[in-house]
Amino acid sequence: MACALEVKLSGLHGKEDAPRIAYNFARAKALGVSCAYVTLGERKSYRHKACEENLGFPIFTISWHTANTLTDTGDWGRLLTFLRGQLSAVSASAYDLSATI
Repeated sequence: MACALEVKLSGLHGKEDAPRIAYNFARAKALGVSCAYVTLGERKSYRHKACEENLGFPIFTISWHTANTLTDTGDWGRLLTFLRGQLSAVSASAYDLSATI
C-alpha cells in the first residue's frame, strides 16, 4: 500500500473531526502506512479546518472557497509530488524485497 488518504469534498465539519482523523492516521502509521488528508475545498477562515499542526500528517487543500468563489491553493502539485514519492518508496521496497527471495 502506497499510502492512506482521507479525502473530503468540503473539509472538516467540526472540532471533533481532526482528533478522529489524527487517531486513525496514527493507527495506520503504527502499521507502517503513510497517510495524508486531502480536501477539494475548504473555507480559509474556518477555525476548525485541517492543518498539519492539528493532524500531524500532510494536508493538501486543493481550493479555498467562499460563497461564490474558488481559489486555487497550489496544493495540487504538492499532492502529486507526495503521491509519486509514496509510490516510489513502495516500488523501491518491493524491489528490495524481491531481490532477497
